[in-house]
Amino acid sequence: MTRAMPAARAMASRPSLEDLAVLGVRPAITPESKPFWDAAAQSRLVVERCDDCGLHVFPPRGICRRCLGRSLSWVDVAPPAVLHAFTHNHHPWAPGLGVYTVGLVELPEHDRIRMVGVLDQLEREPRIGDLLDFTFTPFSEGLTRIGFVPWLGA
Repeated sequence: MTRAMPAARAMASRPSLEDLAVLGVRPAITPESKPFWDAAAQSRLVVERCDDCGLHVFPPRGICRRCLGRSLSWVDVAPPAVLHAFTHNHHPWAPGLGVYTVGLVELPEHDRIRMVGVLDQLEREPRIGDLLDFTFTPFSEGLTRIGFVPWLGA
């Protein structure tokens, strides 16, 4: 049986994205994914878009999963993302690391692409459907990790 952590306690004890930058392994940078990581280093979120059928593709793979076209272009993604699912991670992946929240977000304007990232700057328990902005945090060996924060939008 899983015990829920009181929201106030969970929110108060969260590590920052800078604290979490030590987690994980360095992803393999391939010719297909390099533009994604280069854009992240410039605090931009990009995805591939098929030039033949218009489908947005993520993760980067250099081929369209719908029409199998190989002519893809990179397009910028603007917030908000929509929270689709989340979990509070209680496992201490690094010494002294507290509970943090990982979210699965959807990009509704980009063929509902989904991606995973750490949720930061939460002042309350997240809710499915919350609107989120992107945040970019440097981590291992010069790469930048994408995370999500509450959207203050226009």
